[in-house]
Amino acid sequence: MDPDRRAARRRRATVLGPLVLAIVQTVGTFGTARAQPDRRAPDLLAVLVAVAGPAALTLVRRHPVPVLAWVAALTSLYLLRDYPYGPVLASMVVAVRLALGRGHRVAARVATAAVVAAHEPEVVALTGAALTNDEIARRLFLSRRPRRRA
Repeated sequence: MDPDRRAARRRRATVLGPLVLAIVQTVGTFGTARAQPDRRAPDLLAVLVAVAGPAALTLVRRHPVPVLAWVAALTSLYLLRDYPYGPVLASMVVAVRLALGRGHRVAARVATAAVVAAHEPEVVALTGAALTNDEIARRLFLSRRPRRRA
């Protein structure tokens, strides 16, 4: 493939992917709210968080760790405000996977642990320690396959 075409394709994906994710997260937030009446109803802040996470993903190629930290903070805010569970977690999953793909394993683990600790403080308080990497991954529905070493 021609390098110019590859660069154009990458630019489109950098904008189009987060745009689609922002729409899915925003619409999905209101859709999941109907099925979860015991949770706080989405308001302007919920919409801003649902849009800000994917918007930050447009910068992930140049600044993966700061974007991951920002998305983790937004996800924690969303969960702490007791908004309905739903696709708003997708931007966190994408940010973690992209950070892992760029070799930032420690940052991905710390950010994931921070979100889990913010969402489930009783788990961290009861155990007295942070969750293991596998427990964190299971909680955020990430699958980790062990890599084979040559």
